[in-house]
Amino acid sequence: MAAVVFLALILGFSAVSAVTNITTDEHALLSLKAPITSWSSSVTHVCNWTGVLCNSHERVAALHLSNMGLLGTIAPGIGNLSFLVSLDLSNNSFSGGIPKEMAHLRRIKYINLSFNDFSGRLPSHQLANLEELYLGNNSFTGNLPDSISNASKLTILDLTQNIFSGLVPKSLGNLGLLE
Repeated sequence: MAAVVFLALILGFSAVSAVTNITTDEHALLSLKAPITSWSSSVTHVCNWTGVLCNSHERVAALHLSNMGLLGTIAPGIGNLSFLVSLDLSNNSFSGGIPKEMAHLRRIKYINLSFNDFSGRLPSHQLANLEELYLGNNSFTGNLPDSISNASKLTILDLTQNIFSGLVPKSLGNLGLLE
């Protein structure tokens, strides 16, 4: 009897765990969607939303919303998309700063936020898997954070047409894959 109860607890936990994962992604996308105008999602499952691509485990792996005329800010909830590998919000009218919670995107390889109205300082991060970072044509200010050098797999870094100040961190010279 105890073994059956134990097995039920294990099976129940696994089912709850699977629901929590996609629920976490759904809540993160809903929080991201809240301050954005023009991004509609008439379908119920987040993996079927416009611009959302899920992996085989039904976790959000890519968010591609470029050239959609979107207006708004990036909500901190984006940091809860723990399986996100690719983020493209380019060529829209996003504004405000980049939330520090984006540093939680440990699997992210590609970020394109170019051609928007982002401003403020770039947050520090530990995005070791980041390969391509496009931040051009915004209004970012301040010094570049030294933490960019933590992205040891970075091959492309586009910071053109911003308002950065100060010296380029010497640590950027350690990015041996940078083209």
